[in-house]
Amino acid sequence: MGHGRAMAPARAQARFEDSGRPLLRSAVAWVTLLALTATTAACARKTADLTEQQARTRAEEIAQQAIAGMSPKPTLQRHHYSSSGCVTEFGTAKLDQVSVDYRLEGVPPSAARHLVRQTRDAWVAMGYDFQSKDSDGDWSDPAAAVFMHTRPDDFSLSAQNSITDRSTGDGIVYITVRSPCYLKPTQSPAPSP
Repeated sequence: MGHGRAMAPARAQARFEDSGRPLLRSAVAWVTLLALTATTAACARKTADLTEQQARTRAEEIAQQAIAGMSPKPTLQRHHYSSSGCVTEFGTAKLDQVSVDYRLEGVPPSAARHLVRQTRDAWVAMGYDFQSKDSDGDWSDPAAAVFMHTRPDDFSLSAQNSITDRSTGDGIVYITVRSPCYLKPTQSPAPSP
């Protein structure tokens, strides 16, 4: 019996400590709901009225703008292309996104960091914005990279020096252009005979 009385205060204390949890859970639920609402609204605004072909064409245009005035003049080699579903906090929606990686070829590896800087300068001249305050790259770093996005169509851009020789800073420049999300094309049902 003494043992049961010793447990009673512990149970009371446990109930007291738990009494704040429903309030905490409720607050977390509200904050989560607000965050999801804001995210949904942001995703809805970023859905572009594009087709895959239009997104691919625009990506090529953005990459060509970057190299137009470069010296030494590189050639743009498409390294990777994908058109895949956009993944949001809610999973993959009925949205697609184009992503294209280009490698700059025909230039000495020693020019890589300078070409990343020229890419940045070309995009700034086009009126494109940095993705964040830290997106302008550390130009003292041989592996410099820059992250931007276009306005008003909101393509994400990056240019980076992929180091091939750490001692010299030599590398290969890659430019990546990613489209905003767009609705997947709908397939019409096959006509019945």
